[in-house]
Amino acid sequence: MSNLVPAVFQESIPASTRKTFLSERFDTDFTIENIRPAFAINTQRNLQLTVWVTSEASVLDNVRPQGINLFGGRGTRDYLVGDGEEGELNVPIKRTFPGGFRIAIEANNTNGGSSHTLDVLVEISDPKNG
Repeated sequence: MSNLVPAVFQESIPASTRKTFLSERFDTDFTIENIRPAFAINTQRNLQLTVWVTSEASVLDNVRPQGINLFGGRGTRDYLVGDGEEGELNVPIKRTFPGGFRIAIEANNTNGGSSHTLDVLVEISDPKNG
C-alpha cells in the first residue's frame, strides 16, 4: 500500500446555501482511495455532499462542477447525505486519474434555518509510489 495523502475540506455552510470547494491541481497521476465524510449528529439529511474530479480551475457555488461525479451510478442518489446518526462514513473509491485534475467537494445545505459543517477527508495515493 502506498502512502496516503489527505485532502481535507472543512468549512461552515450557511443555511440554504450550495458551495463548492476545490483542491489544488494534481500534476501527476493520483488514486482516490477513500472518501471519509463526517456528519454532525444534528444534520438530519440536510447536508448533501457530492465529490467530483474536475479539470476546472474555478467553480461557481450555484453551478455543479463539470467532470466526474464519484457518487454517480452508486444508487438512487448521486450524493451522500448525513442521516443524523451515522457520524463518519468510509466510502472506498480506488480509482486512478491522470494529472491535470482537481477534487471538488460540492456541499448543499438544504436546511433553511441552520448552518452545517462540511468535514470531508479524501485519501489519495500516488500509484507510482505504491
